[in-house]
Amino acid sequence: MLRRGQVNRQVRTAGAVWVIALLTAALSARQTDGPVRRSVWDRVYTEAQSSRGEALYMRHCEQCHGTGLDGDTASEIPGLAFEGFMQRWRGRTADDLLLRMERSMPQAAPGSLTRAEYADLVAYLFKANGFPAGFEALGLDAARLRQIVIDRAP
Repeated sequence: MLRRGQVNRQVRTAGAVWVIALLTAALSARQTDGPVRRSVWDRVYTEAQSSRGEALYMRHCEQCHGTGLDGDTASEIPGLAFEGFMQRWRGRTADDLLLRMERSMPQAAPGSLTRAEYADLVAYLFKANGFPAGFEALGLDAARLRQIVIDRAP
């Protein structure tokens, strides 16, 4: 017959084994599931970053894309806010957007900004489209940026 202390020890040991088994299973699943996907709704930029991006936008982008980020359909300059932005970028990643900007913007001098400045501009576009700010800046690492998907509200 087991005493009360022995039963409690056996229960604790069994509980610990279950916790370890669950953690091991979770870690194994995470390693085989591929990269962790995030959304623009996961607060992927900071207010400070979007403020820097707004200043850059006014200097380098506003003359073509407009004060309201609405673009110019007559000149085939795409809008960068709301439905126009979502139609063009929905399902794509922050890295896709940043690369597009690096390779083609500003139109008169593509690639003339630093990668950090392009990331600040992406943060501004996220804010302008209503995606919430957080406490961690949008980074420069392409692998991390590829994990951030642009999508409509969950």
